[in-house]
Amino acid sequence: RIRPRERENKILRVGHSPTRRTAKGTNEIIAIIERLKKKIKFEFQLIEGVGHKKCMELKSTCDIGIDQIGNYAGTAYGRSGLEFLALGIPTITEIPEEYEYLLPGHPFINANKQNLEEILHTLLTNAELRQKKILEGLNWVRTFPNPKRVMVLIYKEYQRLGWLKI
Repeated sequence: RIRPRERENKILRVGHSPTRRTAKGTNEIIAIIERLKKKIKFEFQLIEGVGHKKCMELKSTCDIGIDQIGNYAGTAYGRSGLEFLALGIPTITEIPEEYEYLLPGHPFINANKQNLEEILHTLLTNAELRQKKILEGLNWVRTFPNPKRVMVLIYKEYQRLGWLKI
């Protein structure tokens, strides 16, 4: 039901919408954003303390989304990342190497606190890469995060780890 964005802003806007700052690495993200803003012109939209409808309105004004770095409470991505993808917004998140196989063909741009500045700079300056990630994200979010499919994967992983005997 989410309608993807159709065009970018003249001055690109990066968005981040943490539910809990500590869980998403928000303080580190903000510090990296501030350093990068000294090198390149872009806007930063921190979206917090608003209802879901307003959050989605604000997200829809962004050209790049950052879900999380640091994996402080959970791993890889959350609802925020899926919402950015569904809006047609290239999305940066940290995906641990051991989780990559659980997300085959994912469109996320993997970054951590050591390389977020470089990766964000590349994304801000490369329109072709942004367009590619928009299309990959829209295709993936329509098929991959289906709840039944996800539950099957989770139970397979539980079996692999010996947590579930069938």
